[in-house]
Amino acid sequence: MQQNNLFLPGFHRAFGRSPKSALKRLEDSRNSIMKGLPGQLPYVFEEALPLESIPKRSKERDRGFSSAVTVWHMISQGMGSGTLRAGLVEINATLRSMGKEKLSSKTGGLCQARQRLPESTVCAVHERALSSIDLEVQREGGRTLFVDGTGFQLCDTHENQLEYPQPTNQKPGCGFPVMQQVALIDAHSGAVVDSIDSTWRQHEGGMFQIGPLESVRPDDTLVADTAYCSFWNFALIRSRRAHGIMELHQARKRKFPKAKDEYRTLWSKPKLSQCPEHIDDAQWQELPQDIEVRYIRSRFERKGFRPVVKVIATTDLETPPETVQAQYTSRWDIELCFRDIKITMELDFIRAKSASMARKLYGFGLIAHNLIRWQMLRACRGASPRQISFTGAREALRRCCELFRT
Repeated sequence: MQQNNLFLPGFHRAFGRSPKSALKRLEDSRNSIMKGLPGQLPYVFEEALPLESIPKRSKERDRGFSSAVTVWHMISQGMGSGTLRAGLVEINATLRSMGKEKLSSKTGGLCQARQRLPESTVCAVHERALSSIDLEVQREGGRTLFVDGTGFQLCDTHENQLEYPQPTNQKPGCGFPVMQQVALIDAHSGAVVDSIDSTWRQHEGGMFQIGPLESVRPDDTLVADTAYCSFWNFALIRSRRAHGIMELHQARKRKFPKAKDEYRTLWSKPKLSQCPEHIDDAQWQELPQDIEVRYIRSRFERKGFRPVVKVIATTDLETPPETVQAQYTSRWDIELCFRDIKITMELDFIRAKSASMARKLYGFGLIAHNLIRWQMLRACRGASPRQISFTGAREALRRCCELFRT
């Protein structure tokens, strides 16, 4: 039965307001959480990385350092915005601006929140940022991808030494653990598509087959140096209906016809006993017995230096030689991307006492790097994003992001 008693007869019935809908309550809750995130980066990158895309831990309690707060703190730190204490000050400043009680000034609680964050969350956030980049890029045909490996130094702790030992030519106590990363980078956007870690002893070509190869799509073109030029890589790339362009390995014989700079040859599948450990008998059986590879002899000239002649091997049998040479020449861009990640993003030395935390800090550094690349894609307005300075874009975001806060 409807209640019609007027407890406050002096007020008109229309003075009140109707109850909020479920959608409105959800929106208010989301806005409240957004205001509680540290700094202004969540507002700048809200389209690329919305709040809903950050997964929560199972049975997560409502605490000061939630998954969203921890994720954005680590992204902010990945952009080189300071130490752990600086991140805690930023979180407390945001809470005080909302009229809430600040958290403890001791960094122990934030350290525990970072340790509780699972590595699967890092992968999920990375995939969401990549999907936003794909939406900004309008392609005709497949992607051009670069693959290469580089090393990162870690803190000299027992746990880091066990998982990522230092080079053997360094005496104990005189070096640092080295974590090798084999990364797959999009040539157009400069974003890191995929990456896999290993010790410095493991070969880059084998690590590529285990991890980043899964991110290669049909019609893609993979450009790599001579370390990746093997039957296994070419065969696995071709099985994904993609092409490879690599400098021919020095152990391969080459015999060009007279007065010609191009010819084709067949590569035979090695024996099962010669295949890498991660390729089992079933995978070996699926690979073709022979693959046709095209050799292109190219002359690289640079002002002030002697000309260099290299032989390029590719499974692309139709593209003109000049285009293949230009694609291989652009391979140097991956070294510039590594410079942006290691020097500009300050990831050349990862300050983590455990291997798990080192992987998280590296992962959030890549997420921060890809978010900056996403912003550069939106700013280029049809031009090449390579014309925009990565360092300049990062500094502009760091210094002016408060102007974007809504």
